[in-house]
Amino acid sequence: MSNPIVIIFNPCSGGKDSSVKSHLLQCFAEAELDVRLLETEYSGHAVDLARVAADEGARCFVSVGGDGTVSEMVNGLMRSSVDTKTLSFGVIPAGTGNDWCRYFKIPTDMQQAVDIIKKQKTMPIDVGRMCSDADGERNCRFFVNSVGFGFDAEVVEKKERMSCFGGKKWSYLVALAASVLKHRSVPMTLKMDSDQLESPIYTMSVANGPFTGGGIKQTPLAVPDDGFFDVMLATNLSPFGLIKGLWAIFRQKGESSGIIKTFKTKEMHIHSERKPKIEADGILQSEVQMPVHITMAPLALNMIIP
Repeated sequence: MSNPIVIIFNPCSGGKDSSVKSHLLQCFAEAELDVRLLETEYSGHAVDLARVAADEGARCFVSVGGDGTVSEMVNGLMRSSVDTKTLSFGVIPAGTGNDWCRYFKIPTDMQQAVDIIKKQKTMPIDVGRMCSDADGERNCRFFVNSVGFGFDAEVVEKKERMSCFGGKKWSYLVALAASVLKHRSVPMTLKMDSDQLESPIYTMSVANGPFTGGGIKQTPLAVPDDGFFDVMLATNLSPFGLIKGLWAIFRQKGESSGIIKTFKTKEMHIHSERKPKIEADGILQSEVQMPVHITMAPLALNMIIP
């Protein structure tokens, strides 16, 4: 490769200790790969690091962190001035959820993940785009895995508040339980490719990949290269209906439960007089305002896969 691989390294993801970076560099050295390591210093930093590196000529990138680090890096690549279809990226999963990597079966073992990157086998993937208008300005955010509305985002918010516990995997279950007690449905108007729905929405996921919440298959039929979003939603729920719906999702039988609705669409327009909580790739989106327009950038980036 003429250019070194750019590594976007999140030192805070998954509660990693200081030895991880040295082990990471050792794995790349043993694989005889030329790399340039860029370390994030604050939330959102990976966006700027990836964008600037791509504009300066880098073409291959690796995210070392969780789903949020992957998402930020992809946002940077999509906002660069280059043709994104000339860019490729790999992932070394080092977060608490690693949902995006589950579909591709990328191992958490660092050396094995580096070996996959060395082989440079890629597939083009779709990238989602979520846009809204705030204070007269268009605000767009890209995502690779999913955007969640309502209950999904409530869980993310609760989990973020528990970050002081070091990103333990059990924190998701605690956040889930706390959200069940607090969350309420929000009336929304949804416009899809050829349909419209007006209803109180308890939870909704607009997904490019099948996994969320540390391995839960909310959208089991989603694939990241078919040009469609898979949508899972539940309308106004009773406490019993909520328990039944969650149990069905955990068992990957959401649609057959009679509570969960699923469908495919290439784009979606969402409006609500009362803004629901929103998350994208596990990152809370407090700045996003209603209405929201979600579209697909088909086969926009190349993902390094096993």
